Amino acid sequence: MVLVEFAASLQRHKACPPQDVPAGSLAAVLSQAFTAEPGLRHYVLDDQGHIRKHVAVFINGVMHQQRQQMDLAVADGGKVLVVQCLTGG
Repeated sequence: MVLVEFAASLQRHKACPPQDVPAGSLAAVLSQAFTAEPGLRHYVLDDQGHIRKHVAVFINGVMHQQRQQMDLAVADGGKVLVVQCLTGG
């Protein structure tokens, strides 16, 4: 299983408690996590299914840099953290 967590900045918009989902590609892991709150997909992925520019995804503590590479394997025992990037001045 993979633990998927959504940062508080996303939880403000949609309910998304931490979830354990089956291991697999990043796309499959996120898709499983979106089943609990389908509306969250819109905040995280664009129309092509890629990670939006204002979202950062960390896999086992390392930021996933390739927004279009969704076939990256996330192994059992892994952790995915999804963060909405915030800016301000």
